[in-house]
Amino acid sequence: MAYIFRLSSDLSWINCDFVGGEPQKTTMVPWEGGGTREFGFETFFLFSKKMPEAMFSHGPRRVNINPNPDGEVGDVGPAPEYDTLIVSDKLKSLISRFEPNLHQFIRVPEVAIGGALDGGKKFWLLNVLVQLAAVSIEKSRVRFKERNGLRHMGPRGFGKEELSLQKSVIDGHHLWRGTREQLQIYSFCSDALHDAILNENIRGLDFRHCSEV
Repeated sequence: MAYIFRLSSDLSWINCDFVGGEPQKTTMVPWEGGGTREFGFETFFLFSKKMPEAMFSHGPRRVNINPNPDGEVGDVGPAPEYDTLIVSDKLKSLISRFEPNLHQFIRVPEVAIGGALDGGKKFWLLNVLVQLAAVSIEKSRVRFKERNGLRHMGPRGFGKEELSLQKSVIDGHHLWRGTREQLQIYSFCSDALHDAILNENIRGLDFRHCSEV
C-alpha cells in the first residue's frame, strides 16, 4: 500500500516563519537535453534536484516557531517560500532510517521557539529527491490541463483523491513526489514509512490511502 503524505487538518504541524536568506542568488544546473537552467534556492525543492552545498548559505538563517495551543511543537510544517516542508530531527532520522543518504536535508542554522533561541533543537528543509510517475490513469480519478507545452495531471477533489498507483513503479520506495506531468506538488510514502510515522507519534501529518495495481 501507499499513501498521500500531507500536513494534518488538526493544525498540529509546525507553525513557523523564516528569517534571512538570499532568494535572489542563483546557480546554473544541468537540465534536460544536455543544457543548463538557472536555479534559485527554492527551485531545487520544486524540481527534486540535489542542491550543491555552496547554495546552503543562501537559505533561511532562522526559523521562528510558535508553539501549538497545547504548548507542543510539531514534527513537520509548511515552508511555502521554498516549495517544501520543514521537518524535525525526529522525522529526519525516521526518513533516513528507511532511505539512508537518499533525500537531502538542509539545516536551518537558528531555531527560536516562542521568541527564545533554542540551541538544542534542529529543524531541516526537506528535499525529496525521488520523483515517480506512478499513477495508473485508468484506475484513478484525475483530470488534465495543458500548461507550457506539457500535459499536467491533477486530482479530482482535493482531500478526497481517489488514486491508484502502479506497484511495479513504487516497489522499494518509501518517500517520493510526483513528476512534472503527474501530480508534482504531491508527496507519497510507503505503508512501512506510514506505519513507522504513526508508531513514533510524529505530529503534523495526515495520510490518504492509495490503492495499487
